[in-house]
Amino acid sequence: MAIDLRALEHFVNVAESSGFAAAARKMRTSQPNLSRSIAQLEASMGAKLFERTTRGTAITEEGRRLLPHAISIINEMARAEALFETPPDEEIERIAIGVSPSLLYQGLPAALGALTQQPDKRNIVISTGTLEELLAQVRKHAVHAAVCIVPDYMSGRRSDHADVTFEELADEEMIPVARGGHPVFARAPTMADLSGHDWVVPHQMSVSYRFESAFFRRNLTVPPQRLNCSSMHLLRTAMLDWSLLGIVPRFLVERELAEGTLRVLDMPELHFPYSLSMITLKSAIPTEGVAAVLQSLRTHMQRALG
Repeated sequence: MAIDLRALEHFVNVAESSGFAAAARKMRTSQPNLSRSIAQLEASMGAKLFERTTRGTAITEEGRRLLPHAISIINEMARAEALFETPPDEEIERIAIGVSPSLLYQGLPAALGALTQQPDKRNIVISTGTLEELLAQVRKHAVHAAVCIVPDYMSGRRSDHADVTFEELADEEMIPVARGGHPVFARAPTMADLSGHDWVVPHQMSVSYRFESAFFRRNLTVPPQRLNCSSMHLLRTAMLDWSLLGIVPRFLVERELAEGTLRVLDMPELHFPYSLSMITLKSAIPTEGVAAVLQSLRTHMQRALG
């Protein structure tokens, strides 16, 4: 099956413009030319992509299925073509960094802001993921480094992680919290009391495991984790608006704790030590540009969370 890239561009523009006339004006071509291109694409795909009715043009179910793939193909081709458009003396170094979602608003913006003011030409790519996902990306050379909230026991497992370096930047702690006026504070709660509540827990394997183990080891019912997510906004919303109890990094809720909108549950069994760590591959030799980016991250992350 041979598919013309230009036909895919025509298809995406018709879909986004909701009609052939608007798409033809946008692409500066004629409607007959656009219609022929779409007809050839439909023949190649073996599927009808649009229905023309008295009310206009409607994309079909087959068209809806194709649309995200067509957009992805067009974007990837544009990126591939751009690889060789920059003159050699103006090449921009691409530096990929993975971060825990909870760090997007703490330290990272200051570090990136400082880097953009430097004259060096660098393209910094930030991706997010769970600790497990980012560790895998480091090992696959998909990112130069990952800055994550790491359980205290992880860096000590030399046999499991002999190929990577965990550089501790700051101490951190996962803590149990609830909305300030939550009924759980009506009396001093016990672990048995807390097992009867619904919880929101970060989408990270080590956090869920330690949370469940704290109840299981005491022969208590493991409470339901009604929500696991990487979004810190959702974690806050779940606790403040939905009245779920939560396990969260302390630095994330310092303002709410100071204001009293959230309170820490006095339950040492649910306080889990972590650290803010930078993970790099031991065998990787950083370029001067990568080293500069990592140093900026160290400085600003330690300043924000240390």
